[in-house]
Amino acid sequence: MNASSIAYRITERKATTKADNFYSISRAQVSNNLPYPINVARNVARLNAKTHYVFASDVELYPSENIIPRFLRLVENMKKKNSNFATKRQVFVLPVFEVKSGIQPPTKKSDLKTLMETNLAISFHQYVCDVCHRIPNLDGWLQTNGSIDSLKIFITTKRKYHGRLFGWEPFFIGTNQDPLFDERLVWNGRVNKMQVVSKQSRF
Repeated sequence: MNASSIAYRITERKATTKADNFYSISRAQVSNNLPYPINVARNVARLNAKTHYVFASDVELYPSENIIPRFLRLVENMKKKNSNFATKRQVFVLPVFEVKSGIQPPTKKSDLKTLMETNLAISFHQYVCDVCHRIPNLDGWLQTNGSIDSLKIFITTKRKYHGRLFGWEPFFIGTNQDPLFDERLVWNGRVNKMQVVSKQSRF
Protein backbone atom coordinates (compact mmCIF):
# COMPACT_ATOMS: atom_id res chain seq x y z
CA MET A 1 0.00 0.00 0.00
CA ASN A 2 1.44 3.35 -0.91
CA ALA A 3 1.60 6.42 1.25
CA SER A 4 0.09 9.10 -0.94
CA SER A 5 -2.46 7.59 -3.29
CA ILE A 6 -6.11 7.40 -2.39
CA ALA A 7 -9.51 7.04 -4.00
CA TYR A 8 -12.85 8.49 -3.00
CA ARG A 9 -16.50 7.59 -3.39
CA ILE A 10 -19.27 10.16 -3.10
CA THR A 11 -22.94 9.35 -2.52
CA GLU A 12 -25.86 11.52 -3.55
CA ARG A 13 -29.02 10.02 -2.01
CA LYS A 14 -30.56 11.86 0.94
CA ALA A 15 -29.42 10.25 4.18
CA THR A 16 -31.90 8.64 6.56
CA THR A 17 -29.38 6.88 8.83
CA LYS A 18 -25.71 7.30 9.68
CA ALA A 19 -24.72 4.67 7.11
CA ASP A 20 -26.97 6.30 4.50
CA ASN A 21 -24.72 9.35 4.61
CA PHE A 22 -22.21 7.27 2.71
CA TYR A 23 -24.03 4.44 0.92
CA SER A 24 -26.52 4.56 -1.93
CA ILE A 25 -28.19 1.34 -3.07
CA SER A 26 -30.96 1.21 -5.64
CA ARG A 27 -34.20 0.37 -3.87
CA ALA A 28 -35.57 -1.26 -7.03
CA GLN A 29 -32.47 -3.42 -7.31
CA VAL A 30 -32.72 -4.58 -3.72
CA SER A 31 -36.49 -5.10 -3.61
CA ASN A 32 -36.47 -7.14 -6.83
CA ASN A 33 -33.25 -8.98 -5.96
CA LEU A 34 -31.74 -8.02 -9.31
CA PRO A 35 -28.18 -9.28 -9.77
CA TYR A 36 -25.57 -6.75 -10.79
CA PRO A 37 -22.92 -8.59 -12.86
CA ILE A 38 -20.04 -6.46 -11.68
CA ASN A 39 -17.36 -9.05 -12.46
CA VAL A 40 -18.55 -9.37 -16.06
CA ALA A 41 -18.02 -5.63 -16.44
CA ARG A 42 -14.61 -5.84 -14.76
CA ASN A 43 -13.48 -8.60 -17.10
CA VAL A 44 -14.72 -6.77 -20.20
CA ALA A 45 -12.63 -3.79 -19.13
CA ARG A 46 -9.61 -5.97 -18.32
CA LEU A 47 -9.71 -7.84 -21.63
CA ASN A 48 -9.88 -4.57 -23.55
CA ALA A 49 -7.10 -2.83 -21.64
CA LYS A 50 -4.10 -1.95 -23.78
CA THR A 51 -1.72 -1.42 -20.89
CA HIS A 52 0.39 -3.81 -18.83
CA TYR A 53 -0.79 -2.35 -15.52
CA VAL A 54 -4.49 -2.09 -14.77
CA PHE A 55 -6.54 -0.59 -11.94
CA ALA A 56 -9.78 -2.56 -11.45
CA SER A 57 -11.69 0.33 -9.95
CA ASP A 58 -15.41 0.82 -9.41
CA VAL A 59 -17.07 3.48 -11.56
CA GLU A 60 -17.89 5.75 -8.60
CA LEU A 61 -14.31 5.94 -7.30
CA TYR A 62 -12.12 8.96 -7.92
CA PRO A 63 -8.41 8.06 -8.03
CA SER A 64 -5.83 10.53 -6.75
CA GLU A 65 -4.65 13.19 -9.15
CA ASN A 66 -1.82 12.16 -11.47
CA ILE A 67 -1.90 8.60 -10.16
CA ILE A 68 -0.71 7.13 -13.49
CA PRO A 69 2.59 9.03 -13.91
CA ARG A 70 3.32 8.77 -10.18
CA PHE A 71 2.71 5.03 -10.17
CA LEU A 72 4.87 4.47 -13.25
CA ARG A 73 7.72 6.41 -11.63
CA LEU A 74 7.36 4.23 -8.54
CA VAL A 75 7.60 1.09 -10.68
CA GLU A 76 10.68 2.36 -12.52
CA ASN A 77 12.41 3.16 -9.23
CA MET A 78 11.58 -0.29 -7.86
CA LYS A 79 12.93 -1.93 -11.01
CA LYS A 80 16.24 -0.11 -10.56
CA LYS A 81 16.55 -1.36 -6.98
CA ASN A 82 15.44 -4.94 -7.63
CA SER A 83 16.51 -6.88 -10.72
CA ASN A 84 13.85 -9.51 -9.97
CA PHE A 85 11.02 -6.99 -9.85
CA ALA A 86 9.34 -8.22 -13.05
CA THR A 87 9.09 -11.79 -11.73
CA LYS A 88 7.53 -10.88 -8.38
CA ARG A 89 3.86 -11.70 -7.82
CA GLN A 90 2.53 -8.51 -6.28
CA VAL A 91 -0.19 -5.91 -6.45
CA PHE A 92 -0.27 -2.30 -5.29
CA VAL A 93 -3.17 -1.63 -2.96
CA LEU A 94 -4.84 1.78 -2.86
CA PRO A 95 -6.52 2.85 0.37
CA VAL A 96 -10.07 3.94 -0.46
CA PHE A 97 -12.30 6.36 1.44
CA GLU A 98 -15.86 7.58 1.25
CA VAL A 99 -16.80 11.23 1.53
CA LYS A 100 -20.18 12.33 2.83
CA SER A 101 -22.63 13.68 0.27
CA GLY A 102 -22.10 17.37 -0.40
CA ILE A 103 -18.46 17.36 0.75
CA GLN A 104 -15.75 18.21 -1.77
CA PRO A 105 -13.25 15.34 -2.07
CA PRO A 106 -9.92 16.36 -0.53
CA THR A 107 -6.85 16.60 -2.72
CA LYS A 108 -4.35 16.52 0.16
CA LYS A 109 -3.87 13.92 2.86
CA SER A 110 -4.02 16.61 5.55
CA ASP A 111 -7.51 17.55 4.34
CA LEU A 112 -8.55 13.88 4.34
CA LYS A 113 -7.33 13.54 7.91
CA THR A 114 -9.45 16.54 8.94
CA LEU A 115 -12.52 15.02 7.28
CA MET A 116 -11.87 11.70 9.03
CA GLU A 117 -11.57 13.44 12.40
CA THR A 118 -14.90 15.23 11.87
CA ASN A 119 -16.68 12.09 10.59
CA LEU A 120 -17.16 13.55 7.13
CA ALA A 121 -15.07 10.78 5.58
CA ILE A 122 -14.71 7.10 6.43
CA SER A 123 -12.77 4.16 5.10
CA PHE A 124 -14.53 2.42 2.21
CA HIS A 125 -17.55 0.30 3.23
CA GLN A 126 -16.85 0.88 6.91
CA TYR A 127 -20.53 0.39 7.76
CA VAL A 128 -21.18 -2.40 5.24
CA CYS A 129 -18.13 -4.67 5.38
CA ASP A 130 -15.34 -3.15 7.40
CA VAL A 131 -13.07 -6.18 7.09
CA CYS A 132 -13.40 -6.19 3.29
CA HIS A 133 -11.53 -2.91 2.86
CA ARG A 134 -9.80 -2.43 6.19
CA ILE A 135 -6.64 -0.38 5.77
CA PRO A 136 -3.68 -1.90 7.62
CA ASN A 137 -2.28 0.61 10.13
CA LEU A 138 -4.63 3.36 8.96
CA ASP A 139 -3.62 5.73 11.76
CA GLY A 140 0.02 5.39 10.80
CA TRP A 141 -0.78 5.95 7.13
CA LEU A 142 -2.67 9.15 7.92
CA GLN A 143 0.38 10.47 9.80
CA THR A 144 2.70 10.12 6.79
CA ASN A 145 3.25 13.04 4.45
CA GLY A 146 1.74 12.74 1.00
CA SER A 147 3.27 14.01 -2.22
CA ILE A 148 1.67 15.20 -5.45
CA ASP A 149 4.75 14.15 -7.41
CA SER A 150 5.70 10.70 -6.15
CA LEU A 151 4.47 7.52 -4.50
CA LYS A 152 6.09 5.48 -1.76
CA ILE A 153 5.31 2.03 -0.41
CA PHE A 154 3.89 2.51 3.08
CA ILE A 155 3.56 -1.13 4.12
CA THR A 156 3.97 -4.57 2.61
CA THR A 157 1.41 -7.11 3.74
CA LYS A 158 -0.45 -10.22 2.71
CA ARG A 159 -4.09 -11.20 2.86
CA LYS A 160 -4.43 -14.07 5.33
CA TYR A 161 -7.05 -16.73 5.96
CA HIS A 162 -7.36 -15.74 9.60
CA GLY A 163 -6.91 -12.66 11.75
CA ARG A 164 -7.54 -9.02 10.88
CA LEU A 165 -7.01 -9.39 7.12
CA PHE A 166 -9.31 -12.38 6.67
CA GLY A 167 -11.93 -11.39 4.12
CA TRP A 168 -9.81 -8.54 2.77
CA GLU A 169 -10.60 -7.63 -0.86
CA PRO A 170 -8.95 -4.26 -1.48
CA PHE A 171 -8.76 -2.27 -4.69
CA PHE A 172 -5.35 -2.59 -6.29
CA ILE A 173 -3.23 -1.88 -9.32
CA GLY A 174 -2.16 -5.16 -10.86
CA THR A 175 -1.21 -6.43 -14.30
CA ASN A 176 -2.97 -8.03 -17.22
CA GLN A 177 -1.46 -11.34 -16.13
CA ASP A 178 -3.54 -11.38 -12.94
CA PRO A 179 -6.49 -13.84 -12.77
CA LEU A 180 -9.79 -12.69 -14.24
CA PHE A 181 -12.72 -12.11 -11.90
CA ASP A 182 -15.15 -14.95 -11.27
CA GLU A 183 -18.28 -13.97 -13.21
CA ARG A 184 -20.48 -16.18 -11.04
CA LEU A 185 -20.03 -13.63 -8.23
CA VAL A 186 -22.28 -10.56 -8.37
CA TRP A 187 -22.33 -7.30 -6.44
CA ASN A 188 -25.35 -8.34 -4.37
CA GLY A 189 -23.40 -11.07 -2.63
CA ARG A 190 -20.48 -8.75 -1.77
CA VAL A 191 -17.01 -10.39 -1.66
CA ASN A 192 -17.07 -10.24 -5.48
CA LYS A 193 -13.32 -9.60 -5.65
CA MET A 194 -12.46 -12.22 -3.03
CA GLN A 195 -11.61 -14.95 -5.53
CA VAL A 196 -8.96 -12.83 -7.29
CA VAL A 197 -7.47 -11.60 -4.01
CA SER A 198 -7.46 -15.18 -2.69
CA LYS A 199 -5.49 -16.37 -5.71
CA GLN A 200 -3.09 -13.45 -5.43
CA SER A 201 -2.47 -14.16 -1.77
CA ARG A 202 -1.19 -17.64 -2.64
CA PHE A 203 1.54 -16.23 -4.87
